[in-house]
Amino acid sequence: MNALTPSQPSAVAQAGLAAGAAMANKMAKSGKIAVAFLEGGADAIAECREALELAAAHRLPMIYVVHSMMDRKLEKTLTELVEMMPSITVDGHDVVAVYRVAQESIARARGGDASLIVCVPYQLNGAAESALVNMERYLTCKKLFRNHWKDQAVAEFNREIAAACVPPANPLA
Repeated sequence: MNALTPSQPSAVAQAGLAAGAAMANKMAKSGKIAVAFLEGGADAIAECREALELAAAHRLPMIYVVHSMMDRKLEKTLTELVEMMPSITVDGHDVVAVYRVAQESIARARGGDASLIVCVPYQLNGAAESALVNMERYLTCKKLFRNHWKDQAVAEFNREIAAACVPPANPLA
């Protein structure tokens, strides 16, 4: 399927196009979902309010993903959206957390509920910090971290990824 989108679509255009795609998916009963990535935090959400309301009102298979620093304006905006659609705030640097939230949102979208994922980088003293580096530092201070444990975990993770990426056997061969 070819998508006809502007080369640099605004947040409003992205949200509207994605809502249209979600409506088409719902009508076709394809089981597909639409995802819109919005930059700009609270301002992007405010600009896209009509598309968010449309997705919530029509129970579209839709996920909106916003990447932003958390501030009072974003907190207030998310509080206003609570009754319209579920929104989940997650540490944008925590790959496992983002994956879990995405899986939950995908299941919700397939069930007919739009949702909003807000990826917020973890803050330490006002600066974005990797959750992994911060966790390693914490565990090292508590004497609960050893480099060989890290190496073992990385090796096991690599094995799991390799096993998950193996293409299924061709039943026609």
